[in-house]
Amino acid sequence: MKRILIAIICTGAMWGLRAQDSLRLEQCYEAALKRAPVLRNKTQVHALGEHQAARLDALRLPSIAFQVTGSVQSENIQLDFPPQAPLQPIELPLYRAQAWGEVRYLLYDGGRTEAAKIVVEATVARQQAEIHAQADAIRQQVQDTWFQALLLQQREALVRSGLKVLDERIEAVHAAVDNGVVLASALLELQAQRIQTEGELQRLQQTRAGVLASLAVLTGLPIDTTTALAWPAEPDVPQGDFSARADMKVWPLRQAELTAQAGQLDHALTPTVGAFVQAGLGLPNPLNFFDDNLSPYGMIGLQATWKPFDWGATQHQRDALSVQALMLDQQRQQAELALEAQHAALVQQLEGWKKTLAADREVLALRRRIAEEVALQLEQGVRTATDYLAAWQAVQSAALNLELHRLQRLQLWYRLQALHGHF
Repeated sequence: MKRILIAIICTGAMWGLRAQDSLRLEQCYEAALKRAPVLRNKTQVHALGEHQAARLDALRLPSIAFQVTGSVQSENIQLDFPPQAPLQPIELPLYRAQAWGEVRYLLYDGGRTEAAKIVVEATVARQQAEIHAQADAIRQQVQDTWFQALLLQQREALVRSGLKVLDERIEAVHAAVDNGVVLASALLELQAQRIQTEGELQRLQQTRAGVLASLAVLTGLPIDTTTALAWPAEPDVPQGDFSARADMKVWPLRQAELTAQAGQLDHALTPTVGAFVQAGLGLPNPLNFFDDNLSPYGMIGLQATWKPFDWGATQHQRDALSVQALMLDQQRQQAELALEAQHAALVQQLEGWKKTLAADREVLALRRRIAEEVALQLEQGVRTATDYLAAWQAVQSAALNLELHRLQRLQLWYRLQALHGHF
């Protein structure tokens, strides 16, 4: 009956944390994403795109400029007529002053503004996707820290269950010593092991406190050593390719950005047509050769600009963008190849864990049976405390191996899920 009670206590201590209403991994994901400062850049990137588009619209509005100039020359044009001509000599003044305002408006820009807006939109979409990819990196960091803390939590539970078994054995051996069946040194050995195990428990608690502190910083949640982590459910087998990964969604957006830049080049050599109006005061009149007084003047007109060819510079730029697009596609293929290699390795490891866990369970069952028999023999004075402690430590080691391997297998499942973009 006593052995059955000990087994119940051991099992309850090991698995009790999983039955509690405790902190789940999904809660940590959500809190970490809300806390991450880098993800707030989504709003900033959107605002940046709006400002860039507004700037392009502003550049299409009429431009107004005011200018004042003045100068004095050492000499100027002088016209002398023949003596018989009834005309006075003309000599332009050496000074010149002019103030004017000018309004210019680009009537037709050859589609440059709209092409630039398309580039801005493509850049914003790509930057937003890159920020979203950083969210996956944050989730992965939380996941790694979570499993590290969960392993320490389960190890601590195992040590506590081992202490309870030791307490039961110390009580039984104490009675055997009183009855003269077992030497007092056996009781001392068990008590020494208990002190040593308590020290191990304290070290585990300190290590777990550090990992939980890191998790608290990542998530902003009030996590400490009193927080129990819920045992995660085993996820489904990931199906399909890696298109659900946030970083894989960036590649087509980078290609779209290059395509938009190439489209912008299509308008590099198109003609532009603009109108201008200029009005001001000049001394002398800049439009009247013979008026050397301060005079108002005005001018209105159209201006067209066309650069029919640029000696292949635009085509070279277009070819360079095509090369970049090809390089980008090859980088994407290399990234997919690396992901496929990781997928194959994880799947192979998961297959191997089935046999490992089956062996671990069998070893643990045998170690427990051996420990129970040695415990009985110890109480009867047939075996020594050293024999029992060796059997007890073998149970602890087997239980720890089983728990460690179960967690490692579960973590592999989650890594496989994350590899396919599922968290």
